[in-house]
Amino acid sequence: MNALKRTTALALCAGLIFSLCSCADEAPPVSNVSEVEQTLDISSSYAPAVTDKLETPVISYLGTSSVLEESVELYRRTYAAQYFDEPSGRYVFPDGSGELIISRIVPEGQLLDELTSAIQSDASPDITDKLDNSYPYLMSRNIYEDLTAYMDMSSPQWVDMEEYVDRYEYNGKHFYYPWDSILSPQMLYYNRGLFEEYGIPDPAELLEQDNWTWETFLEDCRLFVRTGENVAGIYGAEIADNFIASTGVMLIGRNENGKLMSNFTAEDITRAAEWLDENLAQTGLADLECSENAAAEGLAAFYSADRGYDGAELFPVPYPRDGASDKYFCRAATVGYLVPKGAKNVAGACCFINCCRLGVYGNAPEETAESVEPMTEEALEMTPEDIFARLGDPDMFSGLADENICLSEETNAMIREMLDGMLDGDLWEQKLDENLPIVNAAIDELNSLV
Repeated sequence: MNALKRTTALALCAGLIFSLCSCADEAPPVSNVSEVEQTLDISSSYAPAVTDKLETPVISYLGTSSVLEESVELYRRTYAAQYFDEPSGRYVFPDGSGELIISRIVPEGQLLDELTSAIQSDASPDITDKLDNSYPYLMSRNIYEDLTAYMDMSSPQWVDMEEYVDRYEYNGKHFYYPWDSILSPQMLYYNRGLFEEYGIPDPAELLEQDNWTWETFLEDCRLFVRTGENVAGIYGAEIADNFIASTGVMLIGRNENGKLMSNFTAEDITRAAEWLDENLAQTGLADLECSENAAAEGLAAFYSADRGYDGAELFPVPYPRDGASDKYFCRAATVGYLVPKGAKNVAGACCFINCCRLGVYGNAPEETAESVEPMTEEALEMTPEDIFARLGDPDMFSGLADENICLSEETNAMIREMLDGMLDGDLWEQKLDENLPIVNAAIDELNSLV
């Protein structure tokens, strides 16, 4: 949404705190209201469909990391505002706990077991993290609450997320309302200073010239490995996943009827697998044994890592474009919570999810890809922010919902092994012969439940 649309939407606002909460207690003074609230001028236009007073704003969270403090504060000052006690200057909640969000943090690998145990013992948390196979596998196991009746997709802050909310619809129900999306969750990081020193074409400049392709990437790798002994072209996480996505086709997609579709034998997938094997695996340009600092130390050209990677010496660039396409296709990950089956405060959970989205919506930069100035020839002045701004250009980049790992844990592990094997010398056709019947049977089972 551009700045004019956002300003127009915000002009509709007048007072969510009182539209949802029907008690007479006043909210904290405006001087204490967060910057996000002042920016949004929050009103009933931004509220979920729920309009009754919450029995309690206290919600419980089971996940792998802390919830965003900014979202908690926004939730406290809006949906929990009627529990602010003016004389004492503090919030007083019905359960007397004094905590608005009661969190239990567990290791990522233990989350599903802990969640299942909590549901079975009638101790479901109110919100939990999305897992790789939340959609559609866990949804098919009746592990989450349908939130359709609680959320209002006509609210301004949700308009930009409608595509993703619909993407995760399962069997006519909406269990997942992601409050943010991330285009290209992994980037390629490289030592820009060394590229300049060695006279190797700069990927950021190639991107600006719309010439950052599989072939120019490959040429950069070849040039870099010639600079020393035991130097690699690329290493890191989920390399095959990202190259496959650049074809515009994911391993598991959806057909026009909304059912899962296996693309493992699709022409573009086969072409990508053969290219990876011929150019990265067989040549040794891909080295999955490199240390994390190899790119910074000049021992590898590219490091595939999450967008949040903090490598001071390294510069980010998205994965290259498939030469057979005129657009850069990237994986698109989402961020959000689901409400487990048996949660005691579904309404409160939905209100908190709404605050998470409001926080992102209110802090979204008004500058859009349309207003980003072209990068100048003074390439060394470019910053990572310039690169990330390019990702927001819909004419140049397009996101693909990343749901390759969406089946049972056992089947997902098999798919993960197939993907990693592409860079380790495993023949794709042989892996298909061994594993595709199992994958297709899992997909057919899920489709039979819809």
